Amino acid sequence: MLLKQERLRRGLTQTQLGALTGISPQDISLIENGWRKPFRGWKKRLADALEMSVESLFPEVTDDG
Repeated sequence: MLLKQERLRRGLTQTQLGALTGISPQDISLIENGWRKPFRGWKKRLADALEMSVESLFPEVTDDG
C-alpha cells in the first residue's frame, strides 16, 4: 500500500507516524495491511503528516468497467 511506502521512504516508524497523527500504531498497521479502511479524518491527518494530498496518498479505485 502507498501509505507504507511513503512512511518508509520518509524513514518513519508506525509509532512515529502515530505520534504525528494521533492514530495508534496498531491502526496504522491495519490500514497499511488492508485490514482497515481509514476514516476520512484519518486520511487527512496521514496525508498532512507525510506532506501529501489525500488524493495522492489514497487514490480512489473506481470500477468503470
